[in-house]
Amino acid sequence: MTTITQYYADINAKNYQAAYSLWVAAYQQSTSYQKFASGFATTQNDVVQVNAATALLNGTVKVPLTIHSVNTSSSGGTVQHTYQGYYTAGIEVDSWHLLSASIQQTN
Repeated sequence: MTTITQYYADINAKNYQAAYSLWVAAYQQSTSYQKFASGFATTQNDVVQVNAATALLNGTVKVPLTIHSVNTSSSGGTVQHTYQGYYTAGIEVDSWHLLSASIQQTN
């Protein structure tokens, strides 16, 4: 799904404002931009494998994915993490936005 691909392209480019803007207004009201951006403080790069999306009855889409993330470790080296889960996306103000996420680290 294009919204998720764009989201991680923005994160990899460290354009956190653009990534944050892909979330629905309710998320932005409950999570400050500063808190959002600080969650990526150690992220160097994410490689995302987006799997087949499922259209839900309420008009939203569930998109499962796997994320391979390279992060800066506390010692200054790098550490790799793998995450799996899904995003739910839907239309808000005539464009696709992220509605929710359920993602857990698997390693």
